[in-house]
Amino acid sequence: MHARKALMAALRGVKYDGGTQVGAVRRLRGRYDLVLFFSDGLSNFGVENPPSLGAPIYAVNTATSANHAFMRYLALRSGGAYINLNRISVASAINSIGSSSFSFISATAEGCSECALYPQVRLPVQGPFTLAGRLTTATTKVTLNYGVGNKITQRRSFTISRTAARKGNLLRRAWAQKRLDDLMIFPEKNRDAIASLGKEFAIVTPMTSLIVLEQLSQYVEHKIRPPASLPGMAKKYDLAIARLARIKRTKDASKLAHVLSLWRQRLAWYNTKFKNYYKVEKYENKKGRRRHSMSARLRRSRPSSGAARSPRRSMESGSFGLGGVGRGGGGASDSRIQSIATKEKKVGAANPEASIKMEAWNPDTPYLKVLKKTARAQRYSVYLAQREKHGKAPAFYLDCANFFRTQKQPKLALRILSNLSELELENPALIRVLAHRLAQIGEYDLSILMFTKVRKLRPEEPQSYRDLALVLERRADRDRKKRVKPARVLEDYVTALKLLANVVMNKWQRFNEIEVIALTELNNIWPKAKRLGLVTPPVDKRLIKRLTMDVRIVMSWDADLTDMDLHVVEPSGEEAYYSHNRTVIGGMVSRDFTQGYGPEVYAIRRAMKGTYKIRTKYFGSSAAKLTGAVTLQVDVYTNYGRANQRRRSITLRLTKSKEEFLVGSIRF
Repeated sequence: MHARKALMAALRGVKYDGGTQVGAVRRLRGRYDLVLFFSDGLSNFGVENPPSLGAPIYAVNTATSANHAFMRYLALRSGGAYINLNRISVASAINSIGSSSFSFISATAEGCSECALYPQVRLPVQGPFTLAGRLTTATTKVTLNYGVGNKITQRRSFTISRTAARKGNLLRRAWAQKRLDDLMIFPEKNRDAIASLGKEFAIVTPMTSLIVLEQLSQYVEHKIRPPASLPGMAKKYDLAIARLARIKRTKDASKLAHVLSLWRQRLAWYNTKFKNYYKVEKYENKKGRRRHSMSARLRRSRPSSGAARSPRRSMESGSFGLGGVGRGGGGASDSRIQSIATKEKKVGAANPEASIKMEAWNPDTPYLKVLKKTARAQRYSVYLAQREKHGKAPAFYLDCANFFRTQKQPKLALRILSNLSELELENPALIRVLAHRLAQIGEYDLSILMFTKVRKLRPEEPQSYRDLALVLERRADRDRKKRVKPARVLEDYVTALKLLANVVMNKWQRFNEIEVIALTELNNIWPKAKRLGLVTPPVDKRLIKRLTMDVRIVMSWDADLTDMDLHVVEPSGEEAYYSHNRTVIGGMVSRDFTQGYGPEVYAIRRAMKGTYKIRTKYFGSSAAKLTGAVTLQVDVYTNYGRANQRRRSITLRLTKSKEEFLVGSIRF
């Protein structure tokens, strides 16, 4: 009785916090007869499949919305049982614990390795049991294994012959349905396979639905081949698909020509020898009075929130760049520069080490004020109390996670951060913020899982592929240094290259010239993959050229239809930004994305000696609704693409339109 009271007190004292990762369950020390596992089976933060716990699992669920297939799989594979308290009484559930049911365990098909027998998981047998497979040989002997727990107690064998086969689709669809039942154990992981199965066998799945097709155009639109009962239409379908393939090849050739043009322009900038002065006193406009800076930036107004944005133009004074790609590019002579020093300084050729300083993000929020005043031992309890009031706001978890991390409590910080995965499961912006933050703190596996989810939710956006590719690269770089098996490292590099190649070679509605950004990053990964044995690059060989740079700054953000601007003040005092995107010393700012996400990039191949100040400005949003503050991600690289490359990242939240913020600085 005392043990029971102690157990109940311990259970009532549990404070539930953080995302759900079923795969985090681990085997306990010592011996035990069974495991009681209480969950809805919905894993939203990390690996969902736990290892063997060394004893039968009795999975108990009371939620109406649950992953029943996974809970059943988890229990039955261990020799336990799934207890859904929405269907049976508590008394019946208690009686079932500890007693294993007679179950189907496994099946084999002699000489038929591709027979694909289903089910492939354990199932309790309570009446007739059916198994389906695809016979790929003339005959085979199928053996079904039954038993209790993990012990096989009975076997049944059957000889199957192709000569006894019946015509029709009934058995084909029965096999597909049984395969679907297995795939539904991990629906997110198997999303693509489930969708393909539904389309191939015309069965309803969570990723497909019934569709009535009558005209040829409908079959072509949905890429579903007409059935054998419509041979004439099937032939026309094949011709239509072949015609679409020819059209696609023409479009691909046109796209490649466009990318080649952009890339040649980028190489022209890269190969230009710009002048690196120690110091430039000032830059003057035609009237000779106004300094070229953010404060004197434009005598025009941007559109207000909700309005369409007009094309950008250069300042009244003109542009001071030395030509090149992009709007605002123009020529400038040396006579327009008043310099204290008269000789050139070629900085960067020796790949110097540079220092990066990032500004600390210190939001003025009531919950952080309380936490800072609280003793270390009581801070988590205070956080839980503050969660009751502020727990619906993503900013609360971002701020608190950062606070506990600065207090040298990384595990607790990760738990708090993981709450973002519980707030809005289908919010790509929120998942993207979480993924970026996880990548910053080195949780690459979790970050990759989150970015993979974003890619599935937003496949029409190039950032979904690029973000995932860059984190895969970081994980591969880390694993290579740790001497992980080369094959595993190469797999990450190859996947990253394919994702970036997809950005380079596809057409994106709102993000023209993002191809050049992705291509630069692809070329930074390609040599590393090549050293590990990759032979063929993922894009046309004319696009392969590694661009190394002293400084590269990349800014992106989470809000769609939102305009953010990257500004870099160079040591000369010249300021690079969207309408002045080429500087005298060779600084370059990429195309301005005014409708969301970015990235916007500043790069310079040979940096002038001195300090580069990085600023950002939130100019406004034309989105109908913003879910809270805009979250900004800034990655700062020095010696980009070289052996001594360094990267620092920071996440900021900008809450007010027109807000300016000093992100950090680089000292060369």
